Amino acid sequence: MAKKNWKLWGLFWHYLRTHRKDYKYFKETNDIDFIYNAADEFVISLLKEYNINVHVTYDDESIKDKQVLFVSNHQSMFDPLFLFLYLNHPCGFFIAGSFERLLKIKPIKTIIGASQSVYIYRNDIRKTALQIKKASDVVKNSNYSYMVFPEGRIKIESVNDLERFNGKTNEFMAGAFKIAKNNNLLIVPITIKDSENIHHTTNYFDMLEAGDIHIRFHKPITPEEYQDLNTQQIANLARSVIESDL
Repeated sequence: MAKKNWKLWGLFWHYLRTHRKDYKYFKETNDIDFIYNAADEFVISLLKEYNINVHVTYDDESIKDKQVLFVSNHQSMFDPLFLFLYLNHPCGFFIAGSFERLLKIKPIKTIIGASQSVYIYRNDIRKTALQIKKASDVVKNSNYSYMVFPEGRIKIESVNDLERFNGKTNEFMAGAFKIAKNNNLLIVPITIKDSENIHHTTNYFDMLEAGDIHIRFHKPITPEEYQDLNTQQIANLARSVIESDL
């Protein structure tokens, strides 16, 4: 059984308490940069507290100023946080529908709402389709980018999985790629490596380990490259790029 991470609980609740008034300010002003900076602060404190070093490389740094669809493999429950500091802002996430319960925590509800994040429901195709349409409409009418983990679940779900991790991803689900297809977005594949050594269970509050994480933002896949492909073929193309550096 994994050791419980009470230090993370303390860090999390301290953050919520100290930023309670800040979220009230955001609700009054709708200052999106403010809310992202507050979230960045939490991620930075988390990395520092646990001595986690993130090494990032870009094949094409021009993506930092563009509206894109980010696509990453998924090895740890903390991958979204590890990536958060390096994504274009504003950026929404595709979130597992099971995490809707987090909306009961008001600051988290504020962050998710401000980021225009949407939910994926594994067992409800209709609800998922509506969420994808919502994200597509956000992209069409704003400068938001989106981040998706098309595997739909983490590759490493227990410490035992570390021994048989083979450098391959789970099959990619294709639905979210409609956002790129419908809006002619650049698709930026991301390879994240070694995060499974930092946290390797499905419980956020199990212990984190110190260590190094490597993130590579690959050269973007252009609309010209995928215009004649269907969404599953696009998903497979992005998957092959990501796996090339695992």
